[in-house]
Amino acid sequence: MTNRVVFPWPSKGLWPNDRPHWAERARAVKDYRRDATILAQAAGWHRQGVPSLIRMTFCPKPLGKRPDRDNCIGAAKALQDALAAVWGVDDATLTVRHDMGERCKGGGVIVEIFHSVELRGVVS
Repeated sequence: MTNRVVFPWPSKGLWPNDRPHWAERARAVKDYRRDATILAQAAGWHRQGVPSLIRMTFCPKPLGKRPDRDNCIGAAKALQDALAAVWGVDDATLTVRHDMGERCKGGGVIVEIFHSVELRGVVS
């Protein structure tokens, strides 16, 4: 089991400033949640307890305007919902830290989970 997974960069329909047709947005949310659930389960996260801290690091694509943190958080809401569903909890109960990372090819959201024993030196 790994405590770090790189999830795909959120698609265009997930961004708060994009404002697509409601059906297009619903399809994008459904697809991203499904993909995130598959990746989290493949990492064995469904067999672990709910983590004390989740750190999401947003690594934008190499080209284009660098997105701000608020838009990244909104675009990754489906990812956060998928993770909560994997652990069988309400996403409001999760403690999530959002960071901005360096640009990378294709973009990505690096998600690391920490349990209370592993938190020394992580929270600052």
